[in-house]
Amino acid sequence: MNFHINTVMIIIVVLVLGVLVSAFFYLTTVSSGSARMVQQKSQDLQETQQTLDSMLSQVSELLKSASIFEGTLSDTMNELNLKTTQTNPGAPAPGDLGAIQGVQQVNQNEIRQLQDLKNLTATLRSSVQPLQKISSAIQDEKQFLTDIPNYWPIIGGRGTVVMAWGPNRHPITGEWFLHKGIEIWAPSGTPVVASANGKVVEAGYDPGGDGFYIKLDHKYGFKTKYSHLSRIEVTEGEEVLQGQIIGRVGSTGLSPGSNLEFQIQLGTEFLDPSRYLKIKNTFDRWKGY
Repeated sequence: MNFHINTVMIIIVVLVLGVLVSAFFYLTTVSSGSARMVQQKSQDLQETQQTLDSMLSQVSELLKSASIFEGTLSDTMNELNLKTTQTNPGAPAPGDLGAIQGVQQVNQNEIRQLQDLKNLTATLRSSVQPLQKISSAIQDEKQFLTDIPNYWPIIGGRGTVVMAWGPNRHPITGEWFLHKGIEIWAPSGTPVVASANGKVVEAGYDPGGDGFYIKLDHKYGFKTKYSHLSRIEVTEGEEVLQGQIIGRVGSTGLSPGSNLEFQIQLGTEFLDPSRYLKIKNTFDRWKGY
């Protein structure tokens, strides 16, 4: 039998076989690459999910901390008698059933955590005003405490109270008298400081009782007096600051030893200095010289 094969037919068959082989290798390569890509995407997706889970956990902890912070801030505002308006747009209105059931509206394409973060942002923004008010109140209190006599009148908290305010027996004459201040023992020459911001209205010498003394005028009608000094280091009319050195402890005038007599006056009334000094200080009491 004789087979006659056309040359053109042979070329066509060879081309078809070449195309089929090429297509096979191409599809194999693409399939392999796609499999590797799918595997890589799957791994990336798992890592992203783990990161998201970690972030959601941190968001949950942050929300808990924010809730504690908000409660503490509210308590602090109440203790300081400060008022503020509610500026948190995410907070439920009074009487809202959602507040009772813990239900919040979430937009269609938003996850709950995103809404929580928005509410947290609103809460932090609304906390700015209360924190500013607290800061202002603290500054006002600090200023107030520098304007009223409550600072220990001897430098560094030194000295011991040897005679309290009120009825006492005089250490020299032995007679009972109404003591209008407190006597604080300290070594001679120890610096005496202003108990509050004020102005020197008197600075002189009284040989019959006070010896070298200084009088200061303060805000709100307060006055302080420092007696039995060994030296005066300010002049009349001078403005002084709380804690500033104004003199030195001594035993001038009618004094049994080295000490400072410290008096506080409000208007015409003499006050017990210990009540004011105990605002910021604690001190011991030694009865008698």
